[in-house]
Amino acid sequence: MFSVSIFVLIKCLKRWSCVLFSIFASQTFQLLLRCDHPSKVLPELYLQRFYPVNKLATLLMIDLAFLRIRPFDAVRTTGFVVQATDEDYYLSGRCNVTCRPLLNNNNLVTLNIHLTDEGRDWYCGYEEHEVKSLLVPFGQPDGTLILTYPMNGCALEVRREKEGNRIYHDHNGVCMPRSIDGTRALRVSANHYMDWGNRHFVRTERLAYRAGLTRKYSGFSFAHTIICIKQGRNWNVYNNAVSQIYELDPFSAQRINQEYFQPKDYIKYSLGYFPD
Repeated sequence: MFSVSIFVLIKCLKRWSCVLFSIFASQTFQLLLRCDHPSKVLPELYLQRFYPVNKLATLLMIDLAFLRIRPFDAVRTTGFVVQATDEDYYLSGRCNVTCRPLLNNNNLVTLNIHLTDEGRDWYCGYEEHEVKSLLVPFGQPDGTLILTYPMNGCALEVRREKEGNRIYHDHNGVCMPRSIDGTRALRVSANHYMDWGNRHFVRTERLAYRAGLTRKYSGFSFAHTIICIKQGRNWNVYNNAVSQIYELDPFSAQRINQEYFQPKDYIKYSLGYFPD
């Protein structure tokens, strides 16, 4: 009789633990929809209790989920940088996206591209002095990403064709052919994602100097990550920026001692949309 009672008690505890965890997961998802940044969703106590092994990986998964669900808030609070291998960055096609921290900076993450025919998202390649394109068929699910290589002068153009939207990465905005198929649905040039005079990067550089971070630094660069996200009937296009201050090694001329920042002032986060 006593053993039967213990068995019933254990079974009830298991059932209630599943219910409690479901409630926690549901509340977490609802908070994710309402909060300003995903780091506010999972307090340290919950992270240690439910994700003691790989807490960083969990936070990065939340960053990616937050980008899919609340892209406008995500690009304002987190700096995203698209990265691909040397073999993939000039190719185009379906891909899977994973997140990794950029030099252990919690507010800067890389969106790593892995090209695969079974991928959920899409990547448009890049090559100097050329135009790379990608055809994305109609009917993609909400939250799907279209990514391309970071820009600092290139243009993104979308043309509507019979089977889907074709995405173009136009090097320096001057390589598109005069005659091309499809109807233009959207074009985002450097004048759209960069403000006149690059005030956001000038301010970031000035703040870095004031903080004493650039006393030995000799270079400054920047990149914009243009992200297209399927939301309902449209693809919304968002802008994100990351700047880099670095030192040049006197012997190898390689960049060393990099410092990364996410400029947030004077940034136009929403760049428009095009229909599915």
